[in-house]
Amino acid sequence: MKKKGTGERLELHVFNETTIEHLHRYAIALDLVQNKKVLDIACGEGYGSNLLAGKAAHVTGMDIDDAVVQQAAIRYKKPNLAFLTGDAQNICLPVKSYDVVT
Repeated sequence: MKKKGTGERLELHVFNETTIEHLHRYAIALDLVQNKKVLDIACGEGYGSNLLAGKAAHVTGMDIDDAVVQQAAIRYKKPNLAFLTGDAQNICLPVKSYDVVT
């Protein structure tokens, strides 16, 4: 059975123009994160956080949906990658704890 997208967030099993746009944005961000601490807000399934962790010193992916965050943490495992549940409108993290925010 093929999984159907909800349209709420980018889901990698759905490949369309939105997918290409998201991947393009992360490709641009890769040039900006070399050896930096990155906060990836609204990370969704975590694919972008995982990509950024290939160049960044550390990446924290954050999303409001706890179930999605838990799945991202299971799917993407790197020593410099972490996921947390949080609201992009109320980020409760220490000031200046990241060099780049995506």
